[in-house]
Amino acid sequence: MATGKSGLITAAVVFATFLAASARVYWGSNRPGQPPGPPAFSFQPIAGALPPFAATRAFSDLFGVQTADETIATAAEHTSLWHQQAFTLAGAPAQAVFIQTRQLDPATRKAAAGPAEAPSISAACYRLADGQWKLAGASKDFARAGGWGQAARPRGPVQVLEFPSGTVAFLFDQGGTGQGYAQVGKGVWAFASGEWRDLGFVQTGGDNGGAATAAGERYRFTGTVSMAPGSRTWPDLLVARTGTIRDERDQVVPVSDTRYVFTGKGYEEVLARR
Repeated sequence: MATGKSGLITAAVVFATFLAASARVYWGSNRPGQPPGPPAFSFQPIAGALPPFAATRAFSDLFGVQTADETIATAAEHTSLWHQQAFTLAGAPAQAVFIQTRQLDPATRKAAAGPAEAPSISAACYRLADGQWKLAGASKDFARAGGWGQAARPRGPVQVLEFPSGTVAFLFDQGGTGQGYAQVGKGVWAFASGEWRDLGFVQTGGDNGGAATAAGERYRFTGTVSMAPGSRTWPDLLVARTGTIRDERDQVVPVSDTRYVFTGKGYEEVLARR
């Protein structure tokens, strides 16, 4: 009897343990009438939230000015935050901060106006390391954008290309018009070896809508930019285009794709170099 009673007690303990474990799994998962809960077991690590990042720190790293404001001004210049974008640098979260500086008319304190008055662009890059945003590099006045004293702010994140070398290129919308002709494309601004570089302009579209006098003379094309496959340090940039264009014989013909190559200082179209 003692042995039988002991066996019954052991079985009861095992059964109770099973019920408790089942209850934990049941109440930790989805139940009828309850919102879905987290899985009882998970082998996926939970990523911690990124630490806060203040874009205004770029004023200090670029110009030595400590401020929480988004602008700094002198009698001759007006400097302001222009664009901020999160991206990945060498496998880690990163932040790019772009700042524009406009020249001011000393008499009116307004932006100097004129087609050649393009604001200068400075930028700083920060990479997350050891739980902190650390400066990866900064460059003052490395590029110019816009005209008439203004550079239009991007409406959202811009296209980013990561080159095989680890260089990261940001593609900003640029363009212009003149005498009835328009061209649009991307300004290629790259971060490499701790500094920013302006790698030139890649045209993606254009038209002659303001110059053509007859329907048969009009052309218009658009395009998108991608990176050529391979392991080159400075890969070719491919432009897939659709629409029409004027050829060497002054005829409007279907447009074909084109390619831009790195020349040592920046990118140039292959056809333009022949």
